[in-house]
Amino acid sequence: MKILFFGTADISSRVLKKLFAANKYEIEVITSCDKPRGRGLEVKACEVKGLAEFLGVKTYQPEKVKDETFYESIKNNGYDLGVVVAYGQILSQKIIELPKMGTINLHFSLLPKYRGAAPYNWALINGEKVTGVTIMYVKKELDEGDIISQKEVVIEPGDDAGTLLEKLITEGGELLVKAIADLKEGKAERREQKKEDATYFGKLPEGIGNIDWAKSAVEIHNLVRGLAPLLSAYSGLNGKLI
Repeated sequence: MKILFFGTADISSRVLKKLFAANKYEIEVITSCDKPRGRGLEVKACEVKGLAEFLGVKTYQPEKVKDETFYESIKNNGYDLGVVVAYGQILSQKIIELPKMGTINLHFSLLPKYRGAAPYNWALINGEKVTGVTIMYVKKELDEGDIISQKEVVIEPGDDAGTLLEKLITEGGELLVKAIADLKEGKAERREQKKEDATYFGKLPEGIGNIDWAKSAVEIHNLVRGLAPLLSAYSGLNGKLI
């Protein structure tokens, strides 16, 4: 089976490593262009490109994945399945349908709940006790594709966004490997999402970490853990940030 993998973030590279470790598939990668990164703004590759080069995997870095010229350059490569994990660009319908079996996505929530960006952050902020991972077909409408498989992940009282993400990556990577194997063998399930149960949350807005002291202690605690460790909740005292 020949897989076309779309991903950019550290999350993506860790899942790609799990796919490669399965040692069953030919993989090619589409990722972001090299960009200025870090304090010195040195132009560097993202984590996915670095891993792909280390593994000897062919890599593409289109500035715009919807570009017709790029599509023409890969359309005859004989892909069987597309796999998306935190890629960062919206795919065209032509790209979605290019692989023979279509394109699937790993999403870090129990769809149709928490469609959109930062689902595990929002789950913590909203005080959820359970979240999970979903393997779904990609379609033009964001996070609305048919579900292949799901697995619940318990949110422990001590979890923050970092510890929860670790659990989601582990469970999601394993679920993705199994889903691909099931698709290859023709035994994968497929069911529509229940639109009436859908919720949507966008990117974390600027200023979300500013604590509203009118909220309950539980709500403030959930905000702190939903942002940590990469982001911080904050407040001010006597005109100073604390």
